[in-house]
Amino acid sequence: MEIRNKFNLFLGAAALVLLTGCASDKLVAMYTLPAAGINVKNMSDISPMNIVVKVKASGNVPVNCDAAAEQLMQQVASEVYLEKNLKVTDIVWGDMKGGQKVSDVFAKHNSMHGYARYVTDAVKAAMLELDVAVKLDNSTVEKSREYILQTVPYRRKYTEKGMPYSEEVTERIQKQKTVAKYNVLVTKGKGIVAARLVDKDGREVYRKAIPISLSFENSLEKHDAPLTANAMISLMSLRAINTVIGDISPHQESQELKANEKGNKKGVLLLKAQAFAEAATFLENLDAENDLTNKKTDPADLENLGLAYEILGDYAFAEEAYKRGNCTDRLKKLGTLKAKKGKN
Repeated sequence: MEIRNKFNLFLGAAALVLLTGCASDKLVAMYTLPAAGINVKNMSDISPMNIVVKVKASGNVPVNCDAAAEQLMQQVASEVYLEKNLKVTDIVWGDMKGGQKVSDVFAKHNSMHGYARYVTDAVKAAMLELDVAVKLDNSTVEKSREYILQTVPYRRKYTEKGMPYSEEVTERIQKQKTVAKYNVLVTKGKGIVAARLVDKDGREVYRKAIPISLSFENSLEKHDAPLTANAMISLMSLRAINTVIGDISPHQESQELKANEKGNKKGVLLLKAQAFAEAATFLENLDAENDLTNKKTDPADLENLGLAYEILGDYAFAEEAYKRGNCTDRLKKLGTLKAKKGKN
């Protein structure tokens, strides 16, 4: 009977993998959180036309500041759009007068491509300003690598049938310590991103200055293309941009969770197969059966039940399961999440 149960469990796991894709030890929970730094009640959506980015650069790396600013503006607009906080209005016209109006809007805002093509200047929105100051320097540094050069002599030998072959002369192997020198292009950057947000009524509701930095090595021996100035500035600014977006916009954060392997095997398999609703139902039924037979549910199963509910977004049920399973670490993290969400 035990062998049959294990076989059925294996078949169930195989079916789950086929239906939902490869099972994974990594479980990801997504949390929708309010803006961290401001009260968004008086804000309208941010239009791409209302995202203003200025770049100032120094150092020995040539930078096209206008091109860098345009790239950052698109980067910020993309992030704001992904967080569902971007208003996009289609422009539709049916005659030359309408077409001229569109051209006038493009000229007014110096817009050649990107999201701005699809947004009118009639949208009253908040204004996000980013002033980016960076210093980028390239330098060539000579480095060395030590290795052992080994010379192996061979001698000719013959088989019993007279066929020749080569054999290592191990007693005559020569080893020589060798140092190879090579050049590395070292790129270093530092700067600051100063962000400012003005709401649709013209009131400043947010201001923050975030330091940024970059350190990158590129071996000239590998013939890799060095980073462009725009790529450097984009990489340097990524963390700062994400911080600003999290401060001014309702956004999503993710957290990796892991199933408790000590729990019921089917419950663990359901979680790993990303079948979270099925896992919650199965573990709830398991808990109910234990209750009918006056049997205490394993704390590992209660933790996995809480994980399923947390991933599904049912935080109250998750908290209840964690409390019953005495999962202090999960309760603490869920409490931190509730504190962040408290602004809603």
